[in-house]
Amino acid sequence: MKSRSESAVSIIFLPRLARKKNYGKDLGFAGLFRVVMRVSRAKEVIILAGLLLAMNVPAQTPYYYLNRSFSSVQFDLKGIPTEYLLNEESDKLTDIINGSIQVNSNAIEKQAAIPVCYGSAMSAWIAAVNYTGATSNYSGKIFDNVGWVRGTKSVNGKWGAYLWVLQNQIAFRASTSAWWSTTNGIPVAISNVMVGSLGDYPPMSNVVDIGPVIPTNFLGPNQNDSGTYQVDITNVYYELIIPDIWIMPREAMTFVGGSNVQYSVTGTNIPQGVNWSLIPDLSGSGGAEILSNGAWRTEIMPENVGTNYIVRATSKVYTNFCDQVSLTVLNVDIVETNIYVGATNTVTLHLTADSYLGNGTADWSSQPSGISGSGTAITFSCSSLTPTTYVVRAQSSLLTNCYDTCTVTVMKVDIVESNVYAGTTNSVTLHLTADSYLGNGTANWSSEPSGISGSGTAITFNCSGLAATTYVVKAQSSLLEDCCDTCLVTVVKVEVTNIKFNWDTASSSNDAINIRQDYSTPYDISAGEWVKSGANIAVCYTANCAVAIKTVLSVQPASITSANVRAVSAGTGGSLGDVIETNVIFISGVASDVLFQISGTTPNCVKKTTVDIWQWKAANVNGSGSSEWDLNSSGAHTVYTILAEPVSPWDNTEGSQQNAWTKVLDYSCNWAATATDETNVVANITTGAYSGFGKRYDGYQSHTIYNSMCHLSAMMSTNVVDCRDMSAVVELFSRILGGVTVQVRRVNDGLYDEPFHCKPMLPIGCSTWVTNGIWNFHQFGWHANSVNDACVKLKESAPYVPVHDDLNGNYKTNLYDNIGTWNPLNPNTVTDFD
Repeated sequence: MKSRSESAVSIIFLPRLARKKNYGKDLGFAGLFRVVMRVSRAKEVIILAGLLLAMNVPAQTPYYYLNRSFSSVQFDLKGIPTEYLLNEESDKLTDIINGSIQVNSNAIEKQAAIPVCYGSAMSAWIAAVNYTGATSNYSGKIFDNVGWVRGTKSVNGKWGAYLWVLQNQIAFRASTSAWWSTTNGIPVAISNVMVGSLGDYPPMSNVVDIGPVIPTNFLGPNQNDSGTYQVDITNVYYELIIPDIWIMPREAMTFVGGSNVQYSVTGTNIPQGVNWSLIPDLSGSGGAEILSNGAWRTEIMPENVGTNYIVRATSKVYTNFCDQVSLTVLNVDIVETNIYVGATNTVTLHLTADSYLGNGTADWSSQPSGISGSGTAITFSCSSLTPTTYVVRAQSSLLTNCYDTCTVTVMKVDIVESNVYAGTTNSVTLHLTADSYLGNGTANWSSEPSGISGSGTAITFNCSGLAATTYVVKAQSSLLEDCCDTCLVTVVKVEVTNIKFNWDTASSSNDAINIRQDYSTPYDISAGEWVKSGANIAVCYTANCAVAIKTVLSVQPASITSANVRAVSAGTGGSLGDVIETNVIFISGVASDVLFQISGTTPNCVKKTTVDIWQWKAANVNGSGSSEWDLNSSGAHTVYTILAEPVSPWDNTEGSQQNAWTKVLDYSCNWAATATDETNVVANITTGAYSGFGKRYDGYQSHTIYNSMCHLSAMMSTNVVDCRDMSAVVELFSRILGGVTVQVRRVNDGLYDEPFHCKPMLPIGCSTWVTNGIWNFHQFGWHANSVNDACVKLKESAPYVPVHDDLNGNYKTNLYDNIGTWNPLNPNTVTDFD
């Protein structure tokens, strides 16, 4: 006898014995069979037909109850079985062994029924069938032939029926034990007891059999038949079960840390159960453990070691009988747990060395999707992944609830800005792109050289404390050092260092006129009228003139090649408008003689201002579109506005000592402020000079020769003047503002031998009216054929400074006392001054 072993061959045993009740038709008996098969060609598929052994009995007397016939026993051998395998499987067929029956009692029962005088054959037959009269018993007897006689008969018009039966009643025990011992003393289980012609019975069952059974069907009027049978209780066979231990389930699968697996065992030769064992036994090193060693059941805990185990059950009584099945403990364990990787990196995820996949594999997936693969390791590029945190799962292909996960955080640090230019007064914000991903970390910002720092998805910093240079700014993941991005931030310092207002000394059509402080003091404007932290020289323009300036600008760092520069007029009431934006080209950190247009025109009147301040601004560095920022400011600039270029004896030739003096312009522009024409200029100069020159009349001191020279410097440095000086003031101070026709004129006695007497007058700088004045002559400014006398006030009753007064009319009336000679001379011009 052999134990059942694992095999890839599928064995199907169809029912061995088919049973049916059969009376009088083709009755037979299937006897002992044993199949022993040997084959020499392993590729054959074998179908074995059952063997039919007929007993040697008279054919005319059939055995009752059973027609025994054998169905086929079929092997379904998958694949290409070996000869050994075919032989092994054939030995597993059930064997049938001779046995014997111990009969406990024998009896004969006899029953007769003869009803007569019925109106029909059917009613007589029914009465016979339903007869329940006494029977005759023959104790201790077994008849070889039993059976019945039956029929109906008509006698004199009445119907009778008869029914007689003889049956055997047999009582016996199928077997005394459920086991049959082989010659070597090994018990084999009895599965079935086949008793002659009676039937099959379980072992040790108590059987009482009565037969044969009488058919009760109505044969018809005047019909009869009979039946005779034999019983065989001598041919008795035991059908044996091959010694067997069978564990269920045959294959089981779980995973490390998973559910316990329960096994049960059935079979023969395990009257006291089995002992359970695991191969290999790793219980002492974290492997699977047998939790209970039950006689017919066990529970195994998978624990922490993934491998394939053999679960073995060995009969406690007959230790040579055993069975074993497979227990696969899977283990899927990812080496990595939580990794951070840059969006451009390639990543490899691995299973640990102690992961166990059986004959399956590991399928990898992620949530959100994007990462997939199979095997003990996968490699993927993050360049096609959306930066975020992925939960990556490695799952056994054999057992869906056997898996492990790790997180892969695809980091992306991407700065929106790439090359930023910012002025020293700008505030700058740097941002990460919307698709940057920092996981549960942040971005740390730094720069080289140092100075810019911060953290978060954006930083804002002011450049006012930063040196003008290019900074490499880095945004770096706090979780992954090599996940970073950089941008350039160039802090730009632009300064206006020089401004040239009079940049074309040969012309004043688009710039300032040539001026100097006074006769002996020129201005050095070679570097410009305004120099940062240096000179700030006044400038003078003609009215209603569109003007431009030239500037020198510096930039740091020297790598800057261009910027848009403009200036806003920050003063109130100034003379010059905004500086129109110009694209400035820098070479090695300097832009020289950059021409800027000034918005609008110069004032349309005489004016002096000291409030022109320009706030300079720059933007669009190197064409980048960078934001505007404030540069330095220039000013306050002193600006004179005159009606036209100064007229002779003033001279606008560069370097001339007769260039417009600012000492004179200060007076002229103040006195003639807002004047828009020569008439008003002369009038304002006349009245302004009388009341605002700060001089006192002295007829014995003069600085002016009538028709040639005015010692203007000497006049302005003293506090006394006469009428010749004041007439020269009217002429020169008007002509510096562009007055063309202003002259001087004199009234005298002709021969200086008869002075003329004056009416009351108030000379310049005097506080009391002179009532007895006598002049040898008197000189005054002359313009438009009228008197402009800055030396006196006339008409005490209604004092006035003669402005555009009628020489021989009102002026004469109010000045001349009709004593002496009133002799007006021709107008004349001061031709020179110093």
